[in-house]
Amino acid sequence: VMCRWGRKIVIGNDEYRVNDEACSALADETDLYQRGGQLVAVLQQREEAPAETVIRRPVGAPVVRPLTPAGLRERLTRCASFVQTKETKEGVVERPEHPPHWCTPAVFDRSSWPVPRLEAVVTHPAFLADGSLLARPGFDLNSGLYVFLEPGIEVSVPEHPTRADVARAVESLEDVIVDFPFQTPAHKAAWFAGLLTPLAWFGFDGPAPLFLIDGNVRGVGKGLLADVIALIVFGRRFSTMAYTNDREELRKKITSLVLEGERAVLLDNLAGAVGNDVLDLALTSASWKDRILGGNRNFEGPLHLSWFGTGNNVQLGADTSRRVCHVRMESPEERPELKANFRHKELRSHVRRNRGQLLAAALTILRGWHVAGRPSHNLPPWGSFEGWSGVVREAVVFAGLPDPGLTREELQRHSDRDAASMETILEAIQRLDPNRHGLTAAELIQRCHDDEAANAELRGAIEELCGKLDGRRLGGRFKHFQRRNFAGKRLDKAGEDRTKTNRWAVFPVGPAANPSASAPASPASPAEHRPDAGDVGYAGAIPYEDAPASAKPSKKRIFGNNPNRGEGGAA
Repeated sequence: VMCRWGRKIVIGNDEYRVNDEACSALADETDLYQRGGQLVAVLQQREEAPAETVIRRPVGAPVVRPLTPAGLRERLTRCASFVQTKETKEGVVERPEHPPHWCTPAVFDRSSWPVPRLEAVVTHPAFLADGSLLARPGFDLNSGLYVFLEPGIEVSVPEHPTRADVARAVESLEDVIVDFPFQTPAHKAAWFAGLLTPLAWFGFDGPAPLFLIDGNVRGVGKGLLADVIALIVFGRRFSTMAYTNDREELRKKITSLVLEGERAVLLDNLAGAVGNDVLDLALTSASWKDRILGGNRNFEGPLHLSWFGTGNNVQLGADTSRRVCHVRMESPEERPELKANFRHKELRSHVRRNRGQLLAAALTILRGWHVAGRPSHNLPPWGSFEGWSGVVREAVVFAGLPDPGLTREELQRHSDRDAASMETILEAIQRLDPNRHGLTAAELIQRCHDDEAANAELRGAIEELCGKLDGRRLGGRFKHFQRRNFAGKRLDKAGEDRTKTNRWAVFPVGPAANPSASAPASPASPAEHRPDAGDVGYAGAIPYEDAPASAKPSKKRIFGNNPNRGEGGAA
C-alpha cells in the first residue's frame, strides 16, 4: 500500500535517516507552513467563540493553527508510506507500518522544515513595499502572505491614480463617517490612518501605533466607528480582547493573538488606567517571543498586529500615550444614541454592501501616493513608528487631510498623569524647602500625616504617583524622574544623610545647576536597581553632613498576475 505521493520510507534503526526522509516528505503538503518555529495550517473559525474565550473571533475568520504531534503523525501517513523490510526465502518483503513512535516527536521538534514560511493571512489586497498590490488569492511565496478574499468581492483600483482619483476616494470614505462628531479634522485624519494601516502593513518596516477611538460621552459611536474600519478592511468585525493591567495575563493574551496570526484586535470599552510595559512592548515590537502555554517550547515570530481601542475619556499611562494615534469624538448631546437623522441609518449593512468600493478607495489613496513619487511633507518625527509614519501618515497628508500625528501631542498632555503629579509635588517641595537643604521621601510622607489640610494636594499627588503614601515607592519614582523638566523645574539630589538616604530639592531648569549634580555619581547600591527601591527615610534626628540644623530629618492595491508569485491555494 503506497501513499498518494509515492514516497516510501523504510524503517530502520538509523533514526536520523528515517527522520530526515519523513521531514522531507512534508514538502508534498501544499497546505502546510512554518511560522515562528512551528508547523502551522490556515483554517477558518467554524463556530462562534464562547464569551469567556480570550480572543473572540467571528465565524468565518481565517486563523493560523499550530500543528499538534497527533496532527503531524496523520500528515506523515498522508505524504509517505512507512514500511518495514524483512528478508525471506522469496526475497525482501515489505510490510506497511505506522510511523515509528520516535519519529513524529523528532520531526515535530525540528526548528525548520521544507515547507514555506508564512508571514500572515490577509483578507484584503495588500499594499507592498514596492507599491504593488497583492490580490491573487492563495499563498504568495515572495511575500509569505496568504491572501484569503471574501467570495464575490470586486476591488478595482486604477493602476496610475491621479490626484482627482485620490480626492474622489477620500470623498467616498468620508461619506460613511459624515455623521460622526470628530473633535477636530486631525482626529478624522487619525481615523483614515487607522483604516490605511492594516492595508499598508507590509509596505513599511516596523510597528504602528494603537488607534484609540474615544469620546466624551457614552453612545457617541465609538464601537460603530471601529466597526467601519474592520468591515472595510477585513470584511468582518474586529476580534476583541479585554484589556488587563495584569502584566502576566496580558502577556499570555498577546502570545495567543500572535500564535494564531491575528491581524488586528480591538481592546473594547477601556476603562480606568490603561498602559503598562507589556502593552508598550507589543506596540513597538516587530516580533514576539514567549513560551507556549502548556509546554516548554518557545514561539518567536512576526507580530503583524494592528491595535485598536475604544472607551470614554480613556486615561493612558505616559509611556503608552506616545504610542497612540487618537481618534476623538465630542458630542454636545446628552444622549447621542437617541439621534436619528443619519445619512446611512444601517451603516454596518451599507458598508458590507459597498465593501469592494470602499476598500478600493482606501487602496487608491495608498497607490496614488506611491505613483506620485512618495512625496514627503516634512512631518515631525514620531519615534518608534518611523516606517509607519513614512508611509501611512504621509499618504494621509498627501490625500489632503491634516497630519494625524497632531492628535498625539494633545493626548499626551492630557494623559501624562505622572507629569501632573510631579508638578504638584515639586511645587510642594519648593514651598516646604525654599532654601534647598533637601527633604527625604519619608519626610514628605510624614509632612502629609502631620498637616493633612495644608498638604492635601501633595498627598493626592503622591497617591496618584505611587498608589499610596509609601516612602520607598516615592523615592524610586524620584530616581526615575530625576532631572526631568516639569514646567521649568527639576528634581535633583541635594545630598545624603549619614544613612545614605537621598535628600531631594527643586532646582530651576537651565544653566543654574545643582552643585551636587556635577559631582561624579557614586555606584548604585543593589537596592537602587529594584523597581520598588527608594528612600526609606530616617527615623532619628542625626543631621546629614554639611546640612544646617534646620534640615535635620523628622520622624518620619489593477490587480494583474505576477509570474513570480507562488500558486494560489485554498484554505
